[in-house]
Amino acid sequence: MNLVKRLLFISLVFLCLGLFTLPRKNTKSGHEKKEQKFISLEIKTDQLKPPVVSRLYGMAVSNLFDRMNVLNPFFIKYEKQLNPNILRWPGGGEWAYCHWDAKGYGYIKSEVASVNKIAADKYEKQGRFKIQSQLKVRYIDQLVELAKRTNSDVLLVGNILTASPREMLDQIRFFKKNGVKVIGIELGGEPYLKQLRAVFPTVGKYSSICIPYSDSIKKYFPEIPVGACAAPYGKIYDDNESNGFDNFFSNWNQELKNQKWYDAIIVHYYLPFSCQNTQSGLDAIFNCAGDEFNSNIDKFMSESADYYLKTFGSNRKMWITEWNIAIGGTKGIYGNTLFQAMFIVEYYLKLNDLNYKHNNMIDIATYHNLDGGYLAAALLTTNQPSESYRDPESDTLIRRTSFFAHLLIKEMYSLDQQKTEIIVKDNNVIETDRNIHFESYYSKASNELFIYFINKSGRELNVSKTFLNDKSIKNTDFKICYLSGEKTYAGFGKTNFFKQYKIAVSCFWQAEKTCNEQLILPGFSVGYIKLNAN
Repeated sequence: MNLVKRLLFISLVFLCLGLFTLPRKNTKSGHEKKEQKFISLEIKTDQLKPPVVSRLYGMAVSNLFDRMNVLNPFFIKYEKQLNPNILRWPGGGEWAYCHWDAKGYGYIKSEVASVNKIAADKYEKQGRFKIQSQLKVRYIDQLVELAKRTNSDVLLVGNILTASPREMLDQIRFFKKNGVKVIGIELGGEPYLKQLRAVFPTVGKYSSICIPYSDSIKKYFPEIPVGACAAPYGKIYDDNESNGFDNFFSNWNQELKNQKWYDAIIVHYYLPFSCQNTQSGLDAIFNCAGDEFNSNIDKFMSESADYYLKTFGSNRKMWITEWNIAIGGTKGIYGNTLFQAMFIVEYYLKLNDLNYKHNNMIDIATYHNLDGGYLAAALLTTNQPSESYRDPESDTLIRRTSFFAHLLIKEMYSLDQQKTEIIVKDNNVIETDRNIHFESYYSKASNELFIYFINKSGRELNVSKTFLNDKSIKNTDFKICYLSGEKTYAGFGKTNFFKQYKIAVSCFWQAEKTCNEQLILPGFSVGYIKLNAN
């Protein structure tokens, strides 16, 4: 073969290789064609459940004021979008050291150290004492403005260690004077923790400290219920050192049930996951977590509800004042992911189901938390110097996946929605895939039907037919809103697994829009479809 022919032959080979290695585009949409599953929805509204309990839509504001400028226009905008019904103040660890009528949280370093050396060292490391010394404002004034902007009530966590009963009463009077309703008072916060055993070695000691506060509240504000801290049940305890099946916890609850000074029990609920310890690689971890989630959320929530009802009886309501995926126990790996958003929506739906089953046993719930801190919890954070991601709507704040999960669910509680019957079918066979979850609610206030969906299957769901009370509904009559991603570990910016796996997958937020003739739900998505019910 002469030189010219040889060069032509080599060029032809490279040309062919190039054709096979260049990125290929789908001729229809520019995207790889997704596997689809065709389903139909049948909704009946003739037997509505009672309206949901609006006070289940609440948020703790733990650490918020130390970490974020709450006068930031973007914060005000996002806070109004979230529009929580309840704000838990001052939050978790702050309860024991907060003096409301002082600058900031009113911390006194020596006071904190005398009660909890671990907390004092933590606050010192976080720079919170330094922040405190430089402040010229009271955080409680900012909390009042925050509550007024959203028309929120306050769940007060009372300082029973470093404040007097009179100080607590004065704080309640301050809220009343400023037009903010206090719907309940938690006395203490997680007093059963190991780091507080020296202060609260027994329920008897805890009660002896609480009773003067409870008596004062009942004397001057008898309309405000008082809550006592019940110890965790099973594995819903967010602690690396314990699986929750702790004799101290069991004994605590058995002794607490005989006390008479409180009206409600306070429970903290953190769903555990073990997949991050048993699997390697994000796909394996999150696939495993999806299975674990499907298996355990009903089990843990139903079992824990039965346990607390059996222990404390039905005359005392339950306040779930902190809830989330376990943070400490999972090292926060699920925070700021689509998976966490799915969990949040599912958890609200399960809270409603427990109330339907147990005569509204859960009176208050506050998600942990609104503040700009730990990624595994926060709805909002300030821009992080360690990440390049920036929110497309704000130059100072970042909305994480848990923010959008709450946008999806908020109207359930602002519109007093009522659960309806819904049947999901696949080729006329009732759908049983646990990765596909639909629930339907009706709002009398807006005369709208909301169909909430969680799709963890990885397959697009093509809603080919929908029937409302046997009447066929066109897809173009619907509006749709959802959060989606190519993987369930997709998020908005920084995650707690990036350093290890060097993987960042972005979520997609679809704000509410009118549906097309084809109604397709992404393979990994959580959201709602709604229509006017006329």
